[in-house]
Amino acid sequence: MADIDLVEINKYFGSHNGFGEYKQVAHDLLKRVTEVLDENKINYFLISGTLLGYIRHNDFIPWDDDIDLIVDNSIFDKLDALIEKYKDLSFITRDGYIVKTSFRDVGKKLDGFEHYKIRDDEVYKFPFVDLFIYNCHDDQINFFRKEWNLNKFFPPQEVVFNGYKVKIPNNPHYFLFNNYGNTYDKLVVSSGFSHKEEKKIEKKLALPMKLYIESKEFLT
Repeated sequence: MADIDLVEINKYFGSHNGFGEYKQVAHDLLKRVTEVLDENKINYFLISGTLLGYIRHNDFIPWDDDIDLIVDNSIFDKLDALIEKYKDLSFITRDGYIVKTSFRDVGKKLDGFEHYKIRDDEVYKFPFVDLFIYNCHDDQINFFRKEWNLNKFFPPQEVVFNGYKVKIPNNPHYFLFNNYGNTYDKLVVSSGFSHKEEKKIEKKLALPMKLYIESKEFLT
């Protein structure tokens, strides 16, 4: 460990970069949102860093501070009803490709999101869930402006995440490999954006997984 700059590693990979004091709120929010989606028969999958966190850490990535799902585009047909029914949640949308949702009365209020459509008294708080829209055509599922193999996603797997059930792609490694490359389970990469501060992080750091594991007990 003598050759490792633990201060530098902690700066980028310490859990203070993640949800911090809001981690339980983040888990409560993900549990609540997935329950709402299930109740309303809106298909979804954990995706991006949230899926990577489940597979690699069996939790959120310690230094990640957002929650990502992809959801069926039928959510837009049901959005007004969701807003009316679930008063504990706030929903805002942008450009027909994303819905953001957070607890209305719990979390840190975020400002400066005039480019989102905010309905009446809707608020935007940290932590939040990004619901990226997908649609299906023939044997393809389309999201992130790319086409993916539908059969690698359906039927979804239902798994236990921090004590509650969520859905992930049938073959999660297909997405992770194609999105992050073949080092996603061998290399950890720090975040490029702080969502609780809503600002870009100028420098990113990559670290071998083995080195991160050896350093974990020293990180805060």
